[in-house]
Amino acid sequence: MLADKIKATQHKLDYEITSDEVEDAIFALEIGKLSGAGDHFPELFKFAGPNFIEAMRVMINLSWNNGKLPTEWKTANVKFLRKQGKTNYYSPSSYRPISLTSVMCKITERIILNRLAAFIEGMQIIDINQEGFRKNPSTSNCLLRFIQNVIEKYHKGEITLACLIDLEKAYGEKD
Repeated sequence: MLADKIKATQHKLDYEITSDEVEDAIFALEIGKLSGAGDHFPELFKFAGPNFIEAMRVMINLSWNNGKLPTEWKTANVKFLRKQGKTNYYSPSSYRPISLTSVMCKITERIILNRLAAFIEGMQIIDINQEGFRKNPSTSNCLLRFIQNVIEKYHKGEITLACLIDLEKAYGEKD
């Protein structure tokens, strides 16, 4: 049973954050982006050096072991960006908010995301044919697999039935 398998391997997620994990998360930061809360730019972290990385590792582990993020890491500067193609920018639905969080928060989130992704992939929790929301597969693969199946069924004289649903506005405000 999956629940027993997850419980047996739970310790694989709960260990001290390593310097390599911090370095990998810093490497993933995008240079030239706006600073978030705290006004620290990613460049500061990318070029700071090993002593800074070690200090960050210690801080992140303190947070990890206590199960709490510092308030400063959870603070965000919210900016509203215009949606393209709108005719009326007086309506709130013509904008989308983005939250600029602190770089420390982004680094911590990346470390946790990497651990969870490795765990989910390793435990094969997500179906192998699931393309979206995974690191390497793409929705293009899903489309190609669908086309290949349609062609194979056609050559066998079989019928393919497809139900396609557009969920873009299913959960959001209508314009």
